[in-house]
Formats: sequence, structure tokens, C-alpha cells
Amino acid sequence: MNLPDIYTYYNYRHYLRDYYSSRKAIDKKFSYRFFANLAGYNSSGLYKNIVEGKNNLTANYILKFQKALKLNRIESQYFELMVEYTHEESAPVREQLLKKMMRLLPGKTKKLKRDQMKFFGKWYHIAVHQALSVIDFSDDVKELSRFVNPPIKSSEARTSIELLK
Repeated sequence: MNLPDIYTYYNYRHYLRDYYSSRKAIDKKFSYRFFANLAGYNSSGLYKNIVEGKNNLTANYILKFQKALKLNRIESQYFELMVEYTHEESAPVREQLLKKMMRLLPGKTKKLKRDQMKFFGKWYHIAVHQALSVIDFSDDVKELSRFVNPPIKSSEARTSIELLK
């Protein structure tokens, strides 16, 4: 079993959850206390509380986690941005953080993420995707645009179809 690829995550809590599960599967001796020792802090429950959302990963602990996770320079930058992105509530700021994260992605991953970002960038892309599994679509974008609730423009439906292709 391999450790999870940090670049496939947007939420650091999900990454830490999967990292712990993977490490535990590889090494049965791996534990929250073991990680705390690697990171240089005392609380054996902190990791679990962070993953469960009971605590946030603060600036004081980010460096400790990066060290224990053995992240290289770029992965560390990505991890830091991922922490900010997870905590941020403002949509425009989250979008800017996501763009910064995408600049750090390896080439192959970057293309996939860019397409995903386009898909998730407009609510109606998801609605069109779901509508196509319900209605019998035969290139009639007007029908499709009326089917989506609330209705969208035909040009938006066409854009969604192209993106989905």
C-alpha cells in the first residue's frame, strides 16, 4: 500500500485521515502518539481531533506536521495552502487559494484539476450532468436548459455539454 498523493486533495483533514490509514496499514506500530513524537508535540489526541474537525491545524503545528509527514518544499507549500483553503469561508478567497494550489501541481495532475475546477466552477454544470442521467437528450439544448431548475440559458447548457464531453 502506498501513501496518499497530497496533490489529489483539497481538504487537509481528508488527506490526514487517509495518510493515517495508509501508514497504519503499512506499519501496525504507527499511532497518533508515534506521529506526535515524530512531529515534536505531546498530545496524542491532537491528530485525531484535527481530522475530526474538533481542532484546527494552527500555524504553530503546520511545520511540525510537514516535518512528520516528510513533505518536500513544494508539497509543504501545497499543504499550507490546503490548510488555509480548508479553513477559509470566503468564496473569492478560497478561489484564489485554489489557484495558488493549482500552480504547485505536477503537470499531469494540473490538467485534471483545471478541468475539475471548470466543472465545479458553475452550479449548472453539475445540474446538467445529473439531468443527462434522467432525460433522453438528443442535442436539444433548449429542452435541457428548461429541464434544469432553475432554468439556464441554452448557451450555458451547450457549454456544460462541451465540458462534459
